[in-house]
Amino acid sequence: MDKVKLYIIDLKADGLDPLSLKIKQKEASSFLKYTFIGKYSLGEYGKPLSEKCFFNISHSANYVVLGIGAKPIGVDVELIKEYKDELKTFISSKEEASFIKDELSFFQIWTSKESLLKCEGSGLANIIKEVPALPLIGTKVLKNKKYSSNSIVQNNYVISVTLESENPFEIEIEYLD
Repeated sequence: MDKVKLYIIDLKADGLDPLSLKIKQKEASSFLKYTFIGKYSLGEYGKPLSEKCFFNISHSANYVVLGIGAKPIGVDVELIKEYKDELKTFISSKEEASFIKDELSFFQIWTSKESLLKCEGSGLANIIKEVPALPLIGTKVLKNKKYSSNSIVQNNYVISVTLESENPFEIEIEYLD
């Protein structure tokens, strides 16, 4: 079974103004990339690429998450918070919209879509509504390629990970100070 390693930094930055938080997120992202990846470049749509491994990074509020895998990977993290109901209709298929019942399920759908797009490498260049989010854990198909996804909840954050593979994978998490 494939494994994905997630390195998580909790900035513990509650109460920081938005600019200071953004600076802390960038510093943490740079630290993670320098420590675990080293040299990397950016692909056509800004996807980070390394000769050493496949990786992806995401941040939301106090969390910065680096995912490393043996296959192309996409990671998205979001703080579970209030959302505008009209977003549900904008981002979701009918099946996904009926799955969304609260903030948790909304952000599970959102992060599932984002991690798949980041794995695929085109980001939001696709029409978000057409990107499959379900099943949250399992195999999806986008542009005739198979992807395996997993979604977890950690301390009021949803983290979704997608690999370019049809095989399930395990997630190992390491928190860094």
